[in-house]
Amino acid sequence: LALRQAWTHRSRGEIGPVAALAGVLGIALAGRSREAALRSWVGVGTARIDRHDILRATWLYAASLLIVAGLLTALALAVHYSPS
Repeated sequence: LALRQAWTHRSRGEIGPVAALAGVLGIALAGRSREAALRSWVGVGTARIDRHDILRATWLYAASLLIVAGLLTALALAVHYSPS
């Protein structure tokens, strides 16, 4: 999804995380903004999100942070206790 829609989005630097979140949650993000121009939509789901979608996004973000923290901790321990 990110690669397919990267060329249609105005800000290509942010398309990866936005497309990943939209795909996982099944929602469409971006679209019309406060600016006069119409941005292209990212995702194929519904554009109307509710409290439940925001909570799912928050849990997804927290889970990804815990995974990265665990991987970094494992790497640090492996380097620290590796035989030199």
